[in-house]
Amino acid sequence: MPQTWQEQYADKLKTVKAALSCIQRGQQVYVGAGAATPRRLLAGLSELAAEWHDHEGIRLWAWISPYRPGETPPFPLTLLATIGTPVSPDPLVSYAPLPLWLAGRALRSGEIPLHVALVQVTPPDEQGFCSLGPDVDLAADAVAGARIVVAEVNPHLPRTVGDSCIPVTNINALVQVDDPPIEFRWPPADEAVRRIARQAARLVANGATIHVSADPVGQGVVEALREKHDLGLHSGVLTDGLSALIGAGVITNAQQTFAPGRSMVSSALGTASLYAFIRDNVAIAFHPSSYVSDPEVIARQEAMTALQTAVAVDLTGQGCFARLGGAPERTGGDVAFARGAARAPHGRSVLLVPSTGEGGTSSRIGLTLPPGASQLLTWGDVDDVISEYGTAELRGRTLRERAIALVSIAHPRFRAALLQQAKEAGYIPADQPLPMGIYPDELETTATFKGGIVVRFRPIKPADEQLFAELFHSLSRQTAYYRFFTSARTLSRDTIQSYTTIDYERKLAIVGLVNDGARERMIAMGEYAVDPVSRMADVALVVQDAYQRQGIGTWLLFYLGYEAQRRGLAGLQADLLATNSQALALVRRCGYQVATSLREGYLHISYRFPTDAASKTTEGKERSEA
Repeated sequence: MPQTWQEQYADKLKTVKAALSCIQRGQQVYVGAGAATPRRLLAGLSELAAEWHDHEGIRLWAWISPYRPGETPPFPLTLLATIGTPVSPDPLVSYAPLPLWLAGRALRSGEIPLHVALVQVTPPDEQGFCSLGPDVDLAADAVAGARIVVAEVNPHLPRTVGDSCIPVTNINALVQVDDPPIEFRWPPADEAVRRIARQAARLVANGATIHVSADPVGQGVVEALREKHDLGLHSGVLTDGLSALIGAGVITNAQQTFAPGRSMVSSALGTASLYAFIRDNVAIAFHPSSYVSDPEVIARQEAMTALQTAVAVDLTGQGCFARLGGAPERTGGDVAFARGAARAPHGRSVLLVPSTGEGGTSSRIGLTLPPGASQLLTWGDVDDVISEYGTAELRGRTLRERAIALVSIAHPRFRAALLQQAKEAGYIPADQPLPMGIYPDELETTATFKGGIVVRFRPIKPADEQLFAELFHSLSRQTAYYRFFTSARTLSRDTIQSYTTIDYERKLAIVGLVNDGARERMIAMGEYAVDPVSRMADVALVVQDAYQRQGIGTWLLFYLGYEAQRRGLAGLQADLLATNSQALALVRRCGYQVATSLREGYLHISYRFPTDAASKTTEGKERSEA
């Protein structure tokens, strides 16, 4: 009569030494890592090496190191898909730079021949199935491909739902342990990360499915997503921050097109609260990395948005997630998610790049990628790059526009050198002015006007030359003449650059953009320059003819006035052609009590801000937002 699973379970319970007796010299052994690292079995491997007097007897495999920083493994250790793992100087540690999904396939298929897999599992359920808990990732693939499976059975490990189960009958030896899962806490976000996070959140549409890299910058972005709704989650690592978004109803997976209704992950790493949250949680599906991180699977998600931290980006828009030479470092980025998101319907691949590295002594945005750059991203893998100094929108941009955009978001200390390098490399014309000041990303906003017209407003950027030129050419002759005081049908590059490359401290220009198919089109622009003597803001507005009389000009005037007052300016002023009745009507609609005078055929109007807190411009901004 065949044994029941309960009888098999009892027969397979062993001591650590007995469980590891199946390992022979010359074999290859996979070791689970992360929250469910089999620590007792790891200690047993060290005793085995001491007993054998042989530190070369077997070869260990893992996806991240199961050993603490500075701890030497007892046998040679090869790290697969070395995401998030700092390069080790230990000669016993080597690297097999495979993408996670391909590493999983190689383990499952036997391309990487495994004799033994060492993992940690939950106690069996009523049907005799154990769960890999929070560490399905490569462990599930290794268990499927290994000849022998040795598992620690840990009652503290949370049972997870999805493709995470192993029948007791498939486990060769079991070791009972009573250890809490390994906990991990991300460091708090600094000001640079908060600025990056604020901009990244604006690129995430409500209803999008997200992947966020498991590193401090990526987790800082998670905090900025709390105002979103109906997000989906398809990501490699579930963290406390992401679980909080699920608990708050921000991540609902309601609009997820592939596996709707459930968050899809391959592992979880965080605190005890996270492990309690995932225990038997049917809303979270754990699957192997060979599936979750497959770019073809990722690309099936509508509006898939990958937000990942890069080590460096070059001026053409290529990036990398790791640097092996020089000052070695890695992030939690995964090339597969960048490629999958870039290819998904309405998808977006976003790189998060703090502007400096090595204690502020080097720029992470450079002419070329640094020596030793690995986990490379090509031009087609990156749609946007965000630093704390702004967002470079790369999709559909020329090489020249990309280089200008990326120089603009570099740390101000390195911009002049980068601009000169770009000119010498032929990326940027010799007459390109230097981007000045710090881009005021806090002024980015969206407003809806008559007829449901949705306009995205943001400060102008040096890379907007083409968009600005298209706006100018789309204007009627009268509108162009009233705004630019010229009947010419084109503007010189010098003139265009004077509008797009500005010092944000002395001048402000807000542009209005609308979606035009897969791209954005500039349909409005409001700006002011500061008169250094009077401290008045010289204002000028233009709205494309087809969008006039919709309230867009009024909104821009109020917004410029609000910001001018916030910056401590004395008031607004403008010079208009006396025949420009539309501009005069706009001022009257705003309700400003203006002073007027006629100067050489131009009507000079001015408005000084009241000194009390409840100013006209503040009230006007509130009305326009409403």
